[in-house]
Amino acid sequence: MQALLLNGSPRGAASNTLRLSRAFLQGTGWPLETFSLTENRIEPCRGCMACWRSGAPCTIADDFSAFVGQFRRADVLIASFPLYYFGLPAQLKALLDRTISLMEPYHGQTPEGGHCSFQTLRDPALRRKKLVVISSCGYTEAAPMYEALLAQLDRLCSGRNYTPLFFPQGELLPVEKLNGPRARRLQAFEAAGREYAETGTLSEQTLAGVQRPMVDPRVYEILARAQWRGGAERNKQP
Repeated sequence: MQALLLNGSPRGAASNTLRLSRAFLQGTGWPLETFSLTENRIEPCRGCMACWRSGAPCTIADDFSAFVGQFRRADVLIASFPLYYFGLPAQLKALLDRTISLMEPYHGQTPEGGHCSFQTLRDPALRRKKLVVISSCGYTEAAPMYEALLAQLDRLCSGRNYTPLFFPQGELLPVEKLNGPRARRLQAFEAAGREYAETGTLSEQTLAGVQRPMVDPRVYEILARAQWRGGAERNKQP
């Protein structure tokens, strides 16, 4: 299996979510390519619809074609990004919008067989790819914060035909005093990668383990307040 890691974090290599994704991929042992949005130029979709009228690739001259080439070579896409305002970071949303050029045109057709998406990928080979979504957020719990994003992904993927891994309290990952909890979470993500590589899915028990908060919500509130105070003090320095 060939994997493509799509780093959609505006922080690039400093992404907290990227640490989780790398642990997962280490567990899989798969060959890996990486596409980072901070290292490539992706222009927003212009809505010209030339791709639908002609069936040709997107005509915007940027690095989107390089992403498509890597995507075609991969068997599994690992999308790694933080939750921004209950959705995707702007850079990743721009890339997602551009993938409309890979879809069949929409001419008013209605969904069949209960699918929630009116379109499908043009290339049958792309339809066989697997998708794992790994995201962290700064909230105490993950589940209620990802409802809007899950609804969008379900629409795009014709249902829950992907594997979502959502991690709360992501801003605690770099905190030095939490070496023990951080190590346990990274080990859980690595074990999840091994399970996914072996079975192509993750058990409910495994999902619960990787998505468990690092600390008690009351402790998290104390740590979060201290972190924001420290950041405010640093910003005051000349």
